[in-house]
Amino acid sequence: MIRPFKAEDMMALLADGIMECGITTTGNEALETLSHEREANGRGYSYFIDGHIAGCAGLELLWPGVGDLWLMLGSNAKEKPITTVRNVRKYLHVFIEENGLWRVQTTGRVDFPEANRLIEMLGFKRHTDVLEKYGPDKSDYYLYSMVI
Repeated sequence: MIRPFKAEDMMALLADGIMECGITTTGNEALETLSHEREANGRGYSYFIDGHIAGCAGLELLWPGVGDLWLMLGSNAKEKPITTVRNVRKYLHVFIEENGLWRVQTTGRVDFPEANRLIEMLGFKRHTDVLEKYGPDKSDYYLYSMVI
């Protein structure tokens, strides 16, 4: 099942542990605020497998024509990897069309190869070597973009 993104979906993923290196968190006020901002912008979707949250994705507009894709997957997304990739790809193209984008970018943790493979499967190309200490935990990231 896919539905418009709700803040509670992101918080449930974070409480259960997202696929990204098993990160879990609860009671983080900054993440609560971010999840509500993402719900309010209306450019996000949540994906469920057997009634359990499996992922969330959305888009932040940087300026007209350019967007930043954010994506969070739960560990249960591995249960249906092909369906997961198809859903992310489908809604990525919905975001592109609805927002008149000519460029979309995203990031992937260097130490999370599954995410980087997914990003590349979606059609993104890596444009930098490493964004050092980019993450909130000072982790290194790659920057990817898709030019339409």
